Amino acid sequence: ATGGACAGRFQHPILVTPSSSLNSAVSTNLFGNSQTNSRIILMGGEVALEAKVFDDIKSEAGSTTVSRLFGPSRQDTAVEIAKFCDSEDAGNKPDVMIVNGYELDTWVYALVGGAVSWKENVVVLYVKKDDVLESTCNYIATLQPGRVITLGPVDKVSDTTRTKAESVAAGNESCDPSAV
Repeated sequence: ATGGACAGRFQHPILVTPSSSLNSAVSTNLFGNSQTNSRIILMGGEVALEAKVFDDIKSEAGSTTVSRLFGPSRQDTAVEIAKFCDSEDAGNKPDVMIVNGYELDTWVYALVGGAVSWKENVVVLYVKKDDVLESTCNYIATLQPGRVITLGPVDKVSDTTRTKAESVAAGNESCDPSAV
């Protein structure tokens, strides 16, 4: 869900396939009808898309570059997507949107956020209700965005989480929990 902002900004489609196999409609979209792609980027690790999916795409891709953006967890994957998106748009520092990526009914906020954030130069990152996770916090601290936007109700992203993210973005707070 966090890849929507980046895909929208660069006008690339998002294609969804089962985690264990390459859907035939996705394959046709990627490789059928004399389709040419300069690159194909898979978003998510091997839990989201098994190695077989990557291998199947790579074998069909010919000279097209195939890569994968992922981290050891969903928040790390969101950070890797944000870093990639930011590096592709060098010199145009994005703002940050935080959304709870860990409760069953909160992923829809990331989907909605991604759909509109690309027009506003915003990357979408995951937090927990009461925690700005380490990799997310470190990315915010490094980026120092002008704005941190919270998406979702306060019972999904607490005021404490929002305040911490804003304070880290402003350089007023450390990500290190042992720092005083």
